[in-house]
Amino acid sequence: MTHTFSVHEYIDMVKCYFRNNESHRQAAYSYGIEYPDRNKPSYNVINRLMSRFFETGNVNERNRPGRSQSVTNVDNTINILGSVAVAPKLSVRHRCVEAGVSKSSVHRILKKNKIKAYKTKFVQQFHAGDERRLQFCEWALHRISQDPLFIDKFIFTDESTFIRNGQTSRHWTYHWSDENPHESIEFHSQNIEKLNVWSGIWNKQIIGPFFIEGNLNGEKYRDLLEESVWPIISQLINTNGIEPIFMQDGAPAHNSNIVRGWLDEHFPGRWMGTRGPVLWPPRSPDLTPMDFFLWGYLKNVVYPSCSLPDLCHKIEQNIQNILPETLGNVKNAWVEKLQLCVANNGGHFEHL
Repeated sequence: MTHTFSVHEYIDMVKCYFRNNESHRQAAYSYGIEYPDRNKPSYNVINRLMSRFFETGNVNERNRPGRSQSVTNVDNTINILGSVAVAPKLSVRHRCVEAGVSKSSVHRILKKNKIKAYKTKFVQQFHAGDERRLQFCEWALHRISQDPLFIDKFIFTDESTFIRNGQTSRHWTYHWSDENPHESIEFHSQNIEKLNVWSGIWNKQIIGPFFIEGNLNGEKYRDLLEESVWPIISQLINTNGIEPIFMQDGAPAHNSNIVRGWLDEHFPGRWMGTRGPVLWPPRSPDLTPMDFFLWGYLKNVVYPSCSLPDLCHKIEQNIQNILPETLGNVKNAWVEKLQLCVANNGGHFEHL
């Protein structure tokens, strides 16, 4: 059966494509999971959509009359819409700087593609998962009310992919806050360089960053935890005597049997995930300091970078510059976000 999709549904598909490392099949699967009440696109729908998007810079099915766009204009459109898809909270001013185009051009591209420049336009929509979010927030707040030091047990972790364009004539970058890449593409004359980063926050200390080469799978993630992350955590456990609770999101590598077995061994009954003993609510970046603080902070300070080594250095340097007092404020902000989530019955709360 052939389905028709709205412009906003196509935009959500583009977002899923970028968030799933430019994989058509994974984007189609992810879209169906994220929007269970909508018609589900096939792999071919995503494939045709992205071909049209990269060729014309537009998600619309209808071919508009008039002269065709130049390669430069198409590139600008791809850069701006891609930026909106993967960094919806970025201001128009920052998009201008990243894409190297004027403010009027950014507004024109957004208007042409029927995108309103509201920061809430592309935030995660929470409906089916609201109850699970509510249960988690109520559980965490209850434990904190019983023991104010309970909040010090959480180790929040995440991976993020930073992208740098190698072209010298145009300086723009994307910051992807979810999955790590499984494949890369080149379109027009662009040479995309990517940097995968893992980091964690425990109380008033940052663990990492650690840089990941290539695609992230279960075995590589387990090795990272065993060889790089665990030595630091075990030393901190011996120092402060706290048995931590390890948090991770629902990325595919995180849910592999080899990783869950490792977590069960090192954090028995004390790790959070979408399939963990403590259930982490899916699609909840607003509830982890990694997303609402760390990645956004780094995104605002590490660009522009002239090379990947330069980007690595800036990430390391700026993480070192984060003060313990700042992380203490982040910890307090997390409790406030839990309270806001409960006040909104588990739903999205950034508008409150």
